[in-house]
Amino acid sequence: MKIKKLILRLVLGIFTCVIVTFCLTIMSANIIGRNAQKDDNYNTQEKTGLAKWMSYINDETFVKDIVMPGSHDAGTYTMGYMAKTQHLTIKDQLLRGARYFDIRVNKKKDGLYIFHANFTGIKYEVALNDFKVFLDSYKSETLILDFQHFKNDSFTDTFNKLEEVLTMDKLIRLPGNSARDYINNLKLKEARGKCLVVVGKKQDISFKDYQFVRDEDWEGRENSVLSSFYKKSYHSANSETFINTVLPVYLKRRATEFKDCLFVLQCQLTDNLYIFGPAFKEANHQKNMSDYIVNLKNNEYFKSVNIIMRDFLDVYKCSEIIELNLHKENNVLSEKVNEFKGILVNTK
Repeated sequence: MKIKKLILRLVLGIFTCVIVTFCLTIMSANIIGRNAQKDDNYNTQEKTGLAKWMSYINDETFVKDIVMPGSHDAGTYTMGYMAKTQHLTIKDQLLRGARYFDIRVNKKKDGLYIFHANFTGIKYEVALNDFKVFLDSYKSETLILDFQHFKNDSFTDTFNKLEEVLTMDKLIRLPGNSARDYINNLKLKEARGKCLVVVGKKQDISFKDYQFVRDEDWEGRENSVLSSFYKKSYHSANSETFINTVLPVYLKRRATEFKDCLFVLQCQLTDNLYIFGPAFKEANHQKNMSDYIVNLKNNEYFKSVNIIMRDFLDVYKCSEIIELNLHKENNVLSEKVNEFKGILVNTK
């Protein structure tokens, strides 16, 4: 009898967990869905201001000093709930102001695909075409494509396809020997209409002149041009703990140890238990994170803020991030300030 009771309690416990998880999943999906629905109004109004927001930025501004929205796992919008971190297509992310993209490529029998963990998303070429069409249409803008994750020996094919679709004239290329010095002094006027390609993980190849090295998630690397700190245990914390204890560590480290390169402030939370999924984590985090971003202008390390990477980018999150350029000295052209303010979409 005792064994039967234990089994019954175990079954009931598992059933309860499943029901609770399902309800929480539906709730979080609805929250993200409502934001996406509000964001759709931006499409119906046919606004294009955020698509060209860099046209309001001073030519002389260093790229490492521009505050720009970044897309975590940019091509996951067709994936299932447990892997999806973006609900907008890459095209729509671009039109809303995203300028940094986390791209992960898997090689399968029928071609190259975007992946996240064990999930497969859009064809890689779809993403490349979106980047190409966008840069052809908005020559004032610059993009940063971050390739840190490769699967099934996809490295060589990834960049062969990139060269084929984007073509070399759209890629920023290293003119000298010191990549870090070059990027440290790269001005927007030299980067407009082009992509900066950064590559992570050690590869047994000779890098081409457009493939710039990035750091590991925590450790620096010689001649790296981009730092992007990440520790899984840090990002599995609750929202308040993450914002109050982790982000200050990231910003201080950027300001003191990695100030002469591009910097990605990773703002997403991670579901280490693989129970609730990114939408649930973001639903309970997005308001706290948005409040933090809006107030970054008062942070002692604000000068070090560069790329702010988030899950489920929309027109509101992008506007919050782009607006910070108004608080960086000389980022926005003085004669364009009012026009720049006019393209931002207020979330309040």
